[in-house]
Amino acid sequence: MTTRINFFPVLAAVLLLFLGFSQAWADSASLSAPQEDRIREIVADTLRQKPELVLEALKTLEERQKAAEEARIQEQLSVNEKSLFQHPDDPVGGNPNGDVTLVEFFDYRCPYCKQVHPDVMTLLKEDGNIRFVYKEFPILGPQSDMAAQAALASQVLEKYQQFSDALMTARGSFSPDHIFAIAEKTGMDVKALQRAMEASKDKNDKIIRRNLELAARLNITGTPAFVIGGQVIRGAVDLETLKLLVSEARAKKKES
Repeated sequence: MTTRINFFPVLAAVLLLFLGFSQAWADSASLSAPQEDRIREIVADTLRQKPELVLEALKTLEERQKAAEEARIQEQLSVNEKSLFQHPDDPVGGNPNGDVTLVEFFDYRCPYCKQVHPDVMTLLKEDGNIRFVYKEFPILGPQSDMAAQAALASQVLEKYQQFSDALMTARGSFSPDHIFAIAEKTGMDVKALQRAMEASKDKNDKIIRRNLELAARLNITGTPAFVIGGQVIRGAVDLETLKLLVSEARAKKKES
């Protein structure tokens, strides 16, 4: 991702960081026109003599922005802890009483979600003490939304985990016929699922909307994304990384 930074903020940063004009710049509205011109001349002259200051200023700005964003994310994790980890409407897999909670935001049509899915399932099977929270996050169009609606409705039929797994491992488009064919293969009565989808649509719309809002607060814009031990991990990760994240979360929990 490319970040564009305007020249004027860079000049301001150079002033603040290298020329000691922080107070003067902060009060620039009260400066006279000749004073402002003189400051610009000093900055321009300094940059001509030491152009590396621009890179240093940009690096400092980037570090400050990252630190500020991380602090904001940590605040959002705390403020939204219950909705993120303990909401009663969220499907839960793995060990419901596990000592570590792993949250995943996913879309059934996301190729990267499909890529990481076998590793997530292996992790839950091998560890046996991880509480896994499913966050339906259908961001790839109407077919994604219908698949999420069907999956959430399958909770009424006590088939969510099997159906969710089948959807995640399925290939091709998610037309209604395909979704219901997958449901039938998991042992569900398709008509019962359709009735459940109709009856629970309002509730499931709220679940999906809540997940979208949570993701926005955590700066999650794509899938998959994981939350564990106070960390937000964006993008697919391998099994070893997942194991490391679980280990770190357990260690952090023991320290607290």
